Amino acid sequence: MANYIKSKVQQSVSFLPILVVAFSAFSGVLFLNPSPSYAFDQTTLSRALTGEKNLFKADLGEANLRKADLRKVDLGEANLRKADLRKADLSFANLRGADLREADLSEATLSEAIADSKTKFPDGFDAKGAGVIFRN
Repeated sequence: MANYIKSKVQQSVSFLPILVVAFSAFSGVLFLNPSPSYAFDQTTLSRALTGEKNLFKADLGEANLRKADLRKVDLGEANLRKADLRKADLSFANLRGADLREADLSEATLSEAIADSKTKFPDGFDAKGAGVIFRN
């Protein structure tokens, strides 16, 4: 009986790395570096957003979201501080209460994105000129 249990434990332990890699690939998060700064990129994020598109209060600080399709995504109260949003499409996105300070919004599309008085944009960024609509 002890040998049987020992063999089952060894089988489970040898299967664990395969399970970790499979789960990492499925979720788009590599456990070797679980920092939110690297947890999302434009490829995995775009795939993840094929459904509900809800990133309310998500921590995407310093994330590489270059060229990401974030149209109609709920980014309310999300941390996007220092995120790379160059050429990202944020049209119709909810940005109410989001923190975009120091984010790179070069060539980003923000037409009809919704913001409020709590939304924090990078210094010198002309949100209204970029097409952002302010509502409280």
